[in-house]
Amino acid sequence: MRKLRWLLWTEWLILSKSVVCVIFAITWLTCAFGLPFIIYLQRNDPNNRFKTLLEEAFTFPTVFNTIGVLELLPAQILSLFIIYIVCQDLEHKTYRLRLINGSNRIDLFLSKFIVIIVLSFLITLNAFLNSLIFGYLEMSSSFFSIRFKDVVLFIVLAIQSAGFMLYAMLFGLFFKKAGLAIMLFLVWFGAVERVIAQTINFNYPFQLYPLGSCLPGKAIEDRTILDIFRPILININSYESVKWFSAFFWIILSIYLCNFLFKKFE
Repeated sequence: MRKLRWLLWTEWLILSKSVVCVIFAITWLTCAFGLPFIIYLQRNDPNNRFKTLLEEAFTFPTVFNTIGVLELLPAQILSLFIIYIVCQDLEHKTYRLRLINGSNRIDLFLSKFIVIIVLSFLITLNAFLNSLIFGYLEMSSSFFSIRFKDVVLFIVLAIQSAGFMLYAMLFGLFFKKAGLAIMLFLVWFGAVERVIAQTINFNYPFQLYPLGSCLPGKAIEDRTILDIFRPILININSYESVKWFSAFFWIILSIYLCNFLFKKFE
């Protein structure tokens, strides 16, 4: 435990003095507030056919759902940050110094895993604060209220953010070069998975929709991987729970593979 605390402390020292870390943080905060703000401004456009919908989207308690969904995209910036810090350890062999000082490979994995947990908490906290800000701007047409399902939504956001960052860490550990890993992560998740999903998502002849959600990024994003079993599960009360298990499967698999790759460090 003492070794793990030392690892976390050194992790914090490295990150706090890194210019790249500051750039990632500023970029994330800017996008996390800027994206909802741009959409918020669209509600005043009389030519916007979604004007009525947007006016309601930023009132309490709907604003929690709106911001919770919008925050998932800026959260990907921190996924790239995870790739960067993992690859920096690998490229500069800084992990060897930690091993020499008595840490083991499991501690190395746990230190990065805890960083991911902290970042997912910050993403969720930021989403909640942004919800309060935009909801306050619309207080003239609504009053503050929060429902249980809104709380669940933020828990979902935390899980999804952690899942994406674990997925990103896997890319970093596998490809080891920050530039290459970030490029492939963006291409795979941002383009390839979505093209595959759109290509094979159709309703006939074998009810394969949405088979494309079997891919890890899509499964973590929308948790609908087991919709392919809709004909079988449609009458089962636990159908929604089964969809969740599919997303957790990829998250748990990412944890296992990341831990496995950390153990293979030379």
